[in-house]
Amino acid sequence: DCSMFRVVSVFVALSGGTTFMDSRLIAAGDNTTAEIAAAAPVLKEEVGHLRATFRNEINQANRLEDSSIRARHRFETEQATVWPAHWRHDAALVKRDAESLSRRQTEHEQYHKLLEKSHMSLHSLEKGREVVDVAVSGHTLSPSDMKSLTTLMSLMKQAQDE
Repeated sequence: DCSMFRVVSVFVALSGGTTFMDSRLIAAGDNTTAEIAAAAPVLKEEVGHLRATFRNEINQANRLEDSSIRARHRFETEQATVWPAHWRHDAALVKRDAESLSRRQTEHEQYHKLLEKSHMSLHSLEKGREVVDVAVSGHTLSPSDMKSLTTLMSLMKQAQDE
């Protein structure tokens, strides 16, 4: 019966300082909490690295958004100061304006997607770290805790695969 099992991913520190994922099926009732508590130092270190990575992604997204805003502002300044007053009757200039606006909208949407992904990942990291703390304190992990831990492990695996 699959409901009697849950997947627990345990990170094992290697001598080179890297980690790998060892996914195993652990029967319900096994000492999962103790295994997670034993892996806590490695897990917390990896959470710290990932937190820094996601914060860097947020900072990079903010810089790209600022750059996009400045580029559109320069374009609008050029429109107001250099373009002829009747530019809206010039098909080539109308096309340039539409392309600039479309590029700005696309960049803005990408910015929001990256921010959403990074913030959700940071939230999942924090929830996972809290679960590790629960395991270290010796408390039994709930199904919700296991789900948070699985999400944390998934984020760690994605980071290793990149």
